[in-house]
Amino acid sequence: MNKENEMTNMEIRSEGVDSILGKTPNKLIIYGTSLILGFIVLLLLGTMIFPYPEKIDCKFVITSSNPPIQLFSQSAGQIRLYVNDKQQVSEGQVLALINNPAVITDVLFAEQLLDSLGTKKVFTPLKVSNLKLGEMTQTFLDLEKSIDDYCSYINLNQIPRKIENLKQQFKETENRRDLLSNQLIILKEDLKLSETDYKRDSLLYKKGLISISQLEESKSKLYQKESSYISTNITYKNDIIQIEQLKVNLLDLETEHVNQVRNLNDNISRNIRLLNSQIKDWKKKYTFISPYNGIVSFSTLWSNNQWIEVNAPIMTILPKTEKGIIGRMEIPIQRSGKIKKDQDLILKLSNYPYMEYGVLYGKIKSISLVPYNEYYIAEIEIPTLTTNYSYNIPFSQQMEGTASIIIKDLSLFDRFLQPIKSSIINNKVKNN
Repeated sequence: MNKENEMTNMEIRSEGVDSILGKTPNKLIIYGTSLILGFIVLLLLGTMIFPYPEKIDCKFVITSSNPPIQLFSQSAGQIRLYVNDKQQVSEGQVLALINNPAVITDVLFAEQLLDSLGTKKVFTPLKVSNLKLGEMTQTFLDLEKSIDDYCSYINLNQIPRKIENLKQQFKETENRRDLLSNQLIILKEDLKLSETDYKRDSLLYKKGLISISQLEESKSKLYQKESSYISTNITYKNDIIQIEQLKVNLLDLETEHVNQVRNLNDNISRNIRLLNSQIKDWKKKYTFISPYNGIVSFSTLWSNNQWIEVNAPIMTILPKTEKGIIGRMEIPIQRSGKIKKDQDLILKLSNYPYMEYGVLYGKIKSISLVPYNEYYIAEIEIPTLTTNYSYNIPFSQQMEGTASIIIKDLSLFDRFLQPIKSSIINNKVKNN
C-alpha cells in the first residue's frame, strides 16, 4: 500500500510541476532577448566607432646630431694615457698614444711645419735636425732635400742672369737697329744725290766742259756712297736676324726657368702631401684624439703601458653640449612598404615606463634607400622630450625604446572585415 501511495504522490507532483513549467514566461523571454540584441547592437556600434589603428612597432634609440664617439685601437701595443676617466677634453686634444718609434712632439712639430710650408711661395732651408719621426723619417729627409735643391737653384741664379744678359743684348741690338734704320734713310738720300751728280758730270764731260779726272772723282764718290749704303744695310739686316734669334733664345731660357722652378716646387709639394698623408695615417694608427669638446669615458680601467689589441674599444667621448635631439629607428624589411616619410610616431622609452611617465611624439624625417642587415634605417625628428604626461625626460645619449608607427586609422569593425574582404577578393581572382 505504501508503495502504491508513493507512486501516486510522485505522479501527482510530476503533473504539478509540469503544469507550472509548461507555462511560458512571455515577458522574461522578450526582455532577455531584447537585452541580448541591444548588447550585440551596441557591441557592433562600438566596433565601428572605437579605433583600432594598424601600427608597426620598431626599435629606436635617441641621440643627437653630435653623438658620442667611441675610439678604437687601430694597432696593437702598449698604451700611454694623457687623460683620466671623466676628464673634460677639448677638440683636437691628444688623449692617448700607442708606443711606437716616433715621438709625438716631433710629429706634431712636423705637422705645424707642413702647415706653414703650405702657405709659402718662396722657400728657405728647413734647418731642422734630430726629429724622431719613425717610419716618416725618409719622407721628411726627401722634403728637406727638395727644399735645399730649390734654394740652391734660386741662389745660384744662373738662368735668370743669362736672361738678364740676353735682355740687355736684345735692347742694345734693337737700339743699333733703329740707329741703322735712320742712317739708311740718310745714306739712301745721299746716294741719290751722288747718282744725280755723276749723271750731270757725265753729260758735262761729253760736252767737254769738265775733265776726265773730275768725272772719275764724281764716280768714286758714287761708289763710296753705294758701298756705305750696302754695308750699313747688311749690318741692319744682320741686326734684325740677331734680334729674332735673341727673342727665341730669351723665350727658351724663360721657359726653361719657369719649368725648372715649377718642377722644384712640384717636388716640394709632392713631398709635403706625402708627409701629410703619412702623418694622418700615423695619428690614425697610434693616437687617440678628441673629435670635439666633451668628457672622456674609459671603456675599461686602463693603465699606462698596458697592452691593447687591435680594434679594442678604448674610450668614448661624450659631447659637452647636445646639438639637436634626433632618433634612429630600425624598420624591418617585411613591412617597410607601408612606412613613409613624415608619418607620426608614438615613442615609448625603455627606461621610463609609459604607463607611469607617458609617451613622446615624433615624426619620420628620412628613410635609408638601401637596407642594412635586413633593416632600413630611419631618422626620427623629436621636437621635445616632454611626454604627454608633462614629464620632462632628461636627455641621455643612446636612450632606447619602441616606436609605434601609425600606418592606418581603422575601427574594430574594419579589422574584422579585412580577412573577409581579402578572402572574397582572392576567390574572385581564382574564379577569373
